[in-house]
Amino acid sequence: MPGGPGVPENITVTFLNPTSVRVSWSTSVDNVDKYDVTPSCRRYNLNKQAVSYRVVAVVAGNSDAVTLSGLKADTQYQLTVAAVWGGKKYRSRPIVFRTLEPPRSSPQQDPMATLPTDSPATRDDSESVDLPDYTYPQTSSTVRGVEIGIVLLVLLVWVAAIALFFNRWGKIRMLLPYQPDYKQEQLKVPGTAACAAAVASGNTCTHHSGDHLCQ
Repeated sequence: MPGGPGVPENITVTFLNPTSVRVSWSTSVDNVDKYDVTPSCRRYNLNKQAVSYRVVAVVAGNSDAVTLSGLKADTQYQLTVAAVWGGKKYRSRPIVFRTLEPPRSSPQQDPMATLPTDSPATRDDSESVDLPDYTYPQTSSTVRGVEIGIVLLVLLVWVAAIALFFNRWGKIRMLLPYQPDYKQEQLKVPGTAACAAAVASGNTCTHHSGDHLCQ
């Protein structure tokens, strides 16, 4: 119920860091049951469609401030504070603010919205956004083509060197003079053949200095 007595007024937003703000207010009613502090923003999903994101922080009726943490840095929010008492809800006018920019040295983070333990919160998303799964590429050992070419080139050089060696060796052997194998020859003494024949036939052979006599 906007307007009227009991509606929170003088809403102040104090920036603590890029993802946290402190919200304070005042009201003319003392017997407030609780306060509903609702920051909301609009984001775009993977299909570039606007998605409403809202968090309701429930604050005790005797409090006049709450710290909202886990907001998205450098994002525009719309904030309302509603006082609940007498079975009715009295909502303030919307307050628009923009969170601080993240530091340049650290990457921007988008954590889930968190609230103090004494202030239970409910999250209302009009659409859930599923991030696509990322598959890490499989790494495998590969041999560069340059290395294969170097190995093949070295092998070809070795084969050519061996072929050239055998070719030159064959030509060198052809230029060497022919040397027949040496065989020991027995010296033949004149008349020894005749004596051998006489002895074989049963005769005797007498050797003199000048002649051979066979009997």
